[in-house]
Amino acid sequence: MCSVEVQFRPFQRVAPFLEDLQIKVAGTTRKLCSIAGACTGMEVHLETDSLPFGTVCLNSQLTRHLQMENTGDMVTKFQWDTKAFAPDFSITPSEGVLAPFSGVKFEIVFHPKKENTDIRYENLLCYLQGADPVQLTLTGACVPQPDSDIEERIFEAKARQEQEEVLSLKNPTSKPWLLLPVLKAEGGHWKQKVESVEVPANGSADFSVVYRPLNTTRKPAGDDGAAEEEQSHQGSVFFAMPDGTAKMFHLVGHSSPPDAEDTIVTETPAKKALPILLPVRNWLNQPQRFAVKIEMKGEDDSTFMNGAETLDLPALAEREYNLKFYAYKEGVTEATVTFTNKDSGEYLFYHTQVTATPPGVVENLLLESPVRQPATRLITIQNPLPESKPITFAEGEEWWRCPNPHVRVRMIGSMSGAAEGSFEVQYRPLVPGEGTTDLTIECAELGSYNYALKLKSTAATTDRSMSFKCALGKSQTQAFKFRSYTKEPTTYQCSVTKPVFFEVAATAAAPACDEWGGVEVEVKVTFEPEALGDVKDVLIITSDTGGEYSCVLQGTCVPPLPQGPFEIAKGGKRDIKFKNVFNEAREFTFVSDNLAFEVAPKVQTIQAKAEQNIVVTYKADKNEVTPPSIPGKLLVNCTAMKAMPPWTIYLTGVDS
Repeated sequence: MCSVEVQFRPFQRVAPFLEDLQIKVAGTTRKLCSIAGACTGMEVHLETDSLPFGTVCLNSQLTRHLQMENTGDMVTKFQWDTKAFAPDFSITPSEGVLAPFSGVKFEIVFHPKKENTDIRYENLLCYLQGADPVQLTLTGACVPQPDSDIEERIFEAKARQEQEEVLSLKNPTSKPWLLLPVLKAEGGHWKQKVESVEVPANGSADFSVVYRPLNTTRKPAGDDGAAEEEQSHQGSVFFAMPDGTAKMFHLVGHSSPPDAEDTIVTETPAKKALPILLPVRNWLNQPQRFAVKIEMKGEDDSTFMNGAETLDLPALAEREYNLKFYAYKEGVTEATVTFTNKDSGEYLFYHTQVTATPPGVVENLLLESPVRQPATRLITIQNPLPESKPITFAEGEEWWRCPNPHVRVRMIGSMSGAAEGSFEVQYRPLVPGEGTTDLTIECAELGSYNYALKLKSTAATTDRSMSFKCALGKSQTQAFKFRSYTKEPTTYQCSVTKPVFFEVAATAAAPACDEWGGVEVEVKVTFEPEALGDVKDVLIITSDTGGEYSCVLQGTCVPPLPQGPFEIAKGGKRDIKFKNVFNEAREFTFVSDNLAFEVAPKVQTIQAKAEQNIVVTYKADKNEVTPPSIPGKLLVNCTAMKAMPPWTIYLTGVDS
């Protein structure tokens, strides 16, 4: 017996095997035993270790694919040395995991950065976990782009307005292309509408480029005679084709001054502030400060349009500029509002057109007063004009209007050169009542000011009185004077409640009055009592248009005063008039206290307010010797009024 030692020490991966171990004995070969075994390990390899790309245009690119297989039994990690590929090549994926009996496809892009007819990258390493790295060699050439593949496109647009241009791309290959355009736009004046464009096999596709200039390249000639300035915006769009060719479009842009952002057309009543909001957008990705300039067409000192002098906007932000408009008079105001960046000279602007309609009510005024008593309100009107600018009003009272004849307006002082004007509004009603009316004050420079008046008048109190005092049988007349304010001739109705004692004419005529102070009218009032004592009455004078006047009448009746003496010649007679002061017929008795005097008739009924002659005879004979004068009294009594003292009439008999 002998021992045989078998050793298995592989240096590389060995697939599973089964082999017979032969032994030679006495010149013959015999099978000693069977040996089976295997050696596991990694086996990774590239489909090729050299990849040529051929010729590619400058700034274009060409893509090739490379397969790597893992035919071993173990999982491995791979990682390319990507820095070694730069700057002309790139590979994806650059690292990963490769399972047994699997493969990975690499995409290698050739994008040369400069012209070179022999570009060679050798021994590019891919490191493997648990195995030696694999190597790759890449070759290619870079040539200039042919002039036939460069086109120039010229754009014309106003500043901040868009112009779209369509670029046509062709694919002569049998595979579709997905192109990623490279847009270079100095200053950001161009933008692309889509991020990529698909070109079908053996077909064409359109790609849109939008030109939106952020500043003006074509500046008009200045007022100082400077020539027109002309510049241009430069840009390009580059398409790297998958076949290694390229297409470039050279972009040239010319922009002229911008159009107005908008024309704002609106209206507002005069004498009312109107805010106008103008949206202002910063078109740059950096802050801008705008100086604001407001230019109004024409010169009108009574129209104002103002706002802040500057406006600050953050990058790409939008804010509303508050433009304030105020017009004192009706009319149409046109203005241009310009926002200018003083550093760059770029600007945007708005046109505005504001129509000032008739003004509304400036203020509501309440005026309340008893009739014929003025209620006064003081109003002020601001004067926005400079001191050198006069304020003119129409002659007379043509500068104010009010349909109510009981309202008047007076100017206090002068408004020219002052900060404000003061006006006194007076309401003097003639009849009680309530109502409303309009008041307009107007001047040439500031237009109309409208006020709404609420008027209220109450009845007048009886604050006037007249006192009468006379004896029974007598009368007293006084004049009651009042002022009439009607602007047309007016007839007033006059009355008392006790006409037995007071007498007044039925009407009183008042002429037309053009003056605020009115005209004086006189009414006669007669007091003729028929009973002793005090009596009170009220005089009422009224008209539908002139209102009502009243006066308290106070009368005092005292006993009849003696009359005479009446001289009667000896043997003669005399008629003495006696009046019935009562309001109805009365019977009176006539008696003399001296027999020398004879009265006829002794009893007499006298009609109301009528007079009766009483005959008194002096009976003394002419030849009879008598004193030079003989006194006597005639006593008159009303038979129905026993308590009333008699009327006394003194008589004197004289020689003649």
